[in-house]
Formats: sequence, structure tokens, C-alpha cells
Amino acid sequence: MVLYDGKITLWESVFLIGMYVLYVIVVVAGRRINKRLKRYYKERAAAKAAAAGSLNTENGTPGSTLSL
Repeated sequence: MVLYDGKITLWESVFLIGMYVLYVIVVVAGRRINKRLKRYYKERAAAKAAAAGSLNTENGTPGSTLSL
């Protein structure tokens, strides 16, 4: 175990460096996934709003609200 015996062996140092590299990969990938999801949901909301605007027509005027 690291520093349990007061020494750091080669496999311990390689393991810790590997864990750090894995951490960096997870953080970078997480940011990219988060950006893609935000863009996807924003585009989806805009498409829904556009579709709702074109469906809510009154007297043939696109984008106007339909009153009941």
C-alpha cells in the first residue's frame, strides 16, 4: 500500500498516475457530454416551440394562439 511501509514502489506510482489520467479523461468527457446534452435540449425546446407555434393558428395566421 502507498506509503504504508514508507516506500513508494514502481507499480504504486504507475497505478496512481494511471488513476489521475483516468480522472482527467472522465472530467473532460463529462464536460463534452454536458455541452452536447445542453445543446440537444435547447434545440429540442426550440423545435417544440416552433411546432407549437405553427399548430396554434387562428384565422390562418401562423403563430397566433388558439383561444377556446
